[in-house]
Amino acid sequence: MADNVTALKALYVALGGKAADVAEAVTITDVLNIISAHYEGESDANVNADAINNIAAVADNIGGGGNDVGFVERTLTDYVIPDGVTKIGKYAFAYMADLESVEIPDTVTTIDEGAFSHSSIKSINIPMSVTTLGAEAFIWCKSLTDITSLGAITAIPSHAFGNCGFTSLVIPNTVETIESYALSTCSSLTSLEIPSSVTTIANNAFYNSSRLATITIHKAEGSITGAPWGAPSSANIVWTGE
Repeated sequence: MADNVTALKALYVALGGKAADVAEAVTITDVLNIISAHYEGESDANVNADAINNIAAVADNIGGGGNDVGFVERTLTDYVIPDGVTKIGKYAFAYMADLESVEIPDTVTTIDEGAFSHSSIKSINIPMSVTTLGAEAFIWCKSLTDITSLGAITAIPSHAFGNCGFTSLVIPNTVETIESYALSTCSSLTSLEIPSSVTTIANNAFYNSSRLATITIHKAEGSITGAPWGAPSSANIVWTGE
């Protein structure tokens, strides 16, 4: 726990706080209380404070239970989430420039907003236990080229995979909705496969994914309106009629 507190103190200082403010803090809760007081009324800094609070909230989730456990070191390259964890909290692995992979156990049911955003993660395998994915969960993960599974999520939320690096994606048959900008500005994406379970695709879901050439949809032609949903007008939309 001491290492976790030290890491959070260092992050506070990196975001403009004074080391002396947190010198006597013993627990993560102590540090968060100081952060909250420091940033009160400062709108720009509140964004940072909110991020820190959300990162630290992961202590209760990624730590396998209990307070002040499991703060994620920002310099890790690989991380194995312990069995028993049910949620990956907001911004848990965000902005981790050295991160390459995270192993997620099948006890996790939720990956929250921005959980891996702006990180350098290269591959992800989301287990079938995961049913909820938060907005911007993987936004700006430009090194993310390998998605083995998206689990059993029911929606791909807004900006979930914006600016990612994969070339193709097969959406699982648990997904019903693809929201605004869900797969926007994916400059390497060339092919996309959409299952019959999907009933709604936002008009700009694939906005600025300029190389998206083929969208295969396992439904009757025209059963989802709004094509090509922000993809290039030249994209070939293949309706399989299933």
